[in-house]
Amino acid sequence: MKVLPQLRHVGIYAEDIEALREYYCGIFGLVVTDRGISPSVGQPIVFLSADPEAHHQLVLIGGRQVESQPSTINQLSFLVEDFAALRTIHERLQAAPSAAAIRPVDHGNAWSLYTLDPEGNGIEVYVDTPWHVAQPHARPIDMTLPDAEIFEITRQAVLADPTYAERADWSQALQKKM
Repeated sequence: MKVLPQLRHVGIYAEDIEALREYYCGIFGLVVTDRGISPSVGQPIVFLSADPEAHHQLVLIGGRQVESQPSTINQLSFLVEDFAALRTIHERLQAAPSAAAIRPVDHGNAWSLYTLDPEGNGIEVYVDTPWHVAQPHARPIDMTLPDAEIFEITRQAVLADPTYAERADWSQALQKKM
C-alpha cells in the first residue's frame, strides 16, 4: 500500500506571538517545546505540541501586521477525544478573555465548534461521530442540550440522509481508493 504524505503541523504568522501562545496553550493545552528566532525571517518563533511524539504541531512566527495582512487561514482544526472533551473546550472558549463567537455545528460525521483566535484565524475543534454522510452537511448544535439528546438528533439526521454509512465502512471504502 502506498503511503500518502500526511499533514502533521502548520505554521502561522502572528502579530502578538505571546497572546497567541497563551491562547493555544490555555484553550487547547498545547505546550511550548522550543522557541527562538527564526533564521529565515528574523522574527520570534514558538513551537507548540500536544503530542509527546511530535516536536511541534503548531508553529507561531512573529512579524504579521494584522491590519495589512489579513488571515488567509480558513481554519486550523483540532481533533478531540470525545464529546466530553468538546464540551470542555466549549467552556474554555466561552470563558476566554478574548472570546469570539462560537458556532457549534453538526456535520453528521463530526460535531464541531468554530471560532476565531485573537488574530482572526479560523479555528475548528471537533470530534468524529460513528457515522458518515456526504459533505458539506451542517446543522447547528444546541450545546445546552444533554449529550444523549445531541447524539440522537444527529443519529436521526444521518439515518435519513441517502449518503449515510457507518464510519468504519466509509473508511474501508476510502482506503481502497488510496
